[in-house]
This record gives sequence, structure tokens and C-alpha cells, in this order.
Amino acid sequence: MTKRTLYYFHDPMCSWCYGFKTTLQKLKTALPKDLEFIPVLGGLAPDSTQPMSEDTKTMVKGAWHSIMKHIPEAEFNFDYWEQCQPLRSTYPACRAVLCAKQESDALGHKMIEQIQLAYYQQAKNPSLVDTLAQCAKTIGMDAAQFKIDIVSDATEQLLQNELAFCKTMNVSSYPTLKLGLDNSHWAIAIDYNNFKIILKEIEIVSRL
Repeated sequence: MTKRTLYYFHDPMCSWCYGFKTTLQKLKTALPKDLEFIPVLGGLAPDSTQPMSEDTKTMVKGAWHSIMKHIPEAEFNFDYWEQCQPLRSTYPACRAVLCAKQESDALGHKMIEQIQLAYYQQAKNPSLVDTLAQCAKTIGMDAAQFKIDIVSDATEQLLQNELAFCKTMNVSSYPTLKLGLDNSHWAIAIDYNNFKIILKEIEIVSRL
């Protein structure tokens, strides 16, 4: 029997990943039991303390508007751009997810949800460790221990492993779905509003 794996490449601060979350959850629920689902953190932007450039702000805000038009249920709080000093840095948020995931996959998922809530709805900055520590506390983690773990060498190695796998799989944009069939890998097109279309493509590719 062919081993099947669906890899989901994402970033907790990727706005299109945020828009995809409801359809993704429906897809995961509908996946065949013999198909393993593995999320992989991509890391959109490395560590930086430099304020986001005006061009990048315009690009990201434009993406938010595009997502709201393309995905009717997606909502964004644009107060973020007035209340925070945006940084082009998503690695800290990725490390936060990895810290939570070390306790359980379920907690890792809750951390993603909390980061997205903080960023897109509450106008908080998930590029900052203090914001991420608040997220950790909200989902029941020890905030003090979290602040130690998020800057540890062990967490950094976990992140580098995820980034290396993305490179191996030739993935550089998010979200991305790839179906692994034994030793071959196939890109699966994402429909942001209809999980059944994605599921159908997975079934078709599986028969190739």
C-alpha cells in the first residue's frame, strides 16, 4: 500500500494561512484515515528589530484587503497598523508554536489560533516575545518558562529543522499543500473556500 502524507506548510503570521484556517479545518476532518497530515512551519521572515518598511506595510495591508474580498468570512482589525510598530519578523511566532507543540500537538494548534487572534483581531504584535508569552499564558502554559524555552538552543534547532525541510521540498510561499506518495511529492492547489475541491484533487493525484 502506498504511504500517503499531506504536508501543510504555513506560518502563524501568514495572512493567507489565517484566511485558510476554516477551510483547512474542514479538510483535515474529511481526510481519509490512511492519509497522515503533517504541518510544517515555513518562517516567512527572519528575526529583526527593524521597523517594517513603508513598502512592506503597503504590501501586507493590501494582502489583508485581498483576502477579505476573496474569503468572505475573513476579518482583520486594521487598528494594528496604528497601535503597533510592525516588524518584518515571524520566526519568534514560529518558535512559540514549536514551544507549545513540545507539550502537545493540540497545544501547538491552540498557540497558532491565539497568535492569529492577537495579531488579526486584537491589534497586538506577535513579533514580540512579550506578546507571545501572553498568548502562552492564555492557553495555559507557564509564561515564565515559555520565555526561557522560546530563546533556547533546542527550540532554535527545531525551527531550523522545519526550515530545512521546507527548502528540501522547494517550498517558499505559504500556505502550501504537498501530497507525499512514498518517495514522490505533488503540489495540491488550494481553494480557500471549498475543502471538497482540495479533497478531490488529493484523490485524483493519489491514483496517478
